[in-house]
Formats: sequence, C-alpha cells, structure tokens
Amino acid sequence: MWTCPNCGRIFQKVKQPHSCKKVSVDSHFKNKDKAKELFNFLLSLIEKNIGTCKVISLPCCVHLFGVYDFLAALPKRDGIEIRFALDRQL
Repeated sequence: MWTCPNCGRIFQKVKQPHSCKKVSVDSHFKNKDKAKELFNFLLSLIEKNIGTCKVISLPCCVHLFGVYDFLAALPKRDGIEIRFALDRQL
C-alpha cells in the first residue's frame, strides 16, 4: 500500500499515477438529478450490506473507498456508469 504525500489517497501500487485535485461531489451531479438519486441509492445499499466506505470526489468521477478504491461512479444525464476495481471477477 502507498499513501500519496500530497493528497493522502491510498493505492495498492507505489507512486500510482493519479490526480491530487479534488472537486465537490455535488459538482458531478449538477443537472443530473436521476444520477444523484441512483448514486445515493447505490451508496445506501453498499453501506447497509457491506459497510461504511469513504466517498472521494475526483475531477473524472466519484470513487468509493474501503481499504482501497473499489468503485468509480461516472454520472450521466439519465443515470450513472459504474466501474468496479476488484482483484476478482464478480
């Protein structure tokens, strides 16, 4: 595990390329009400069934962080694209 000394994010790989810039979660959901509704529902399901996770808002998307980033949510006009970052197949 490696922690970026600038932004404090934790990665599996040492010196993982990334952006330290942070943006507000709300900025991702501006004019995307359905996407925000779906994201909040997804987050509540994860917290209820798996446990608490940290929400990290980046310029590209919103990440959910447990021990490391495990999910990226990319808000779209009428929904969200979800990308899992797991070391195993679902």
